[in-house]
Amino acid sequence: FIGNTLQAVGHVAASGFTINESVGQTAITVKLVRILMLPLVVFVLAFTLPRNRLTNGQKSTSTQPLVPWFIYGFVGLSLLPTLGLVSLPTQELVGECSTYALVIAMVGIGVRIEPRCLFNIGKLAFFVGSVVFLLQVLFSGFLIYLLTI
Repeated sequence: FIGNTLQAVGHVAASGFTINESVGQTAITVKLVRILMLPLVVFVLAFTLPRNRLTNGQKSTSTQPLVPWFIYGFVGLSLLPTLGLVSLPTQELVGECSTYALVIAMVGIGVRIEPRCLFNIGKLAFFVGSVVFLLQVLFSGFLIYLLTI
């Protein structure tokens, strides 16, 4: 459940490896598979959903790209080490920098949280979060059941 229900890879790693090595490895694998499926889902949705939307009875002529630019970057940067185009020392350096960038980003998110806002919208956010969590747990349990048959 850990790799399928927690938001960030760092949270998955911390939670999984707290239990034991095997759970940590499985949780990270599940999370990374979910992440790798994102571009596929975006491409499928971009090319199957209708582009024409009616706005006040008129067709919209949106100039937005079908697929956001960062998805291309994600796929491209994921392929570089896979194809052996990035040396191992460079991969390790990028991984280390990524860890520090994640810490800085998490601190930035924490600094911007105002307790008054949490109190004002807390009940609705807690309810929505609980429903999403329950759906993820049920879906994860269903997948585990299917894979163990």
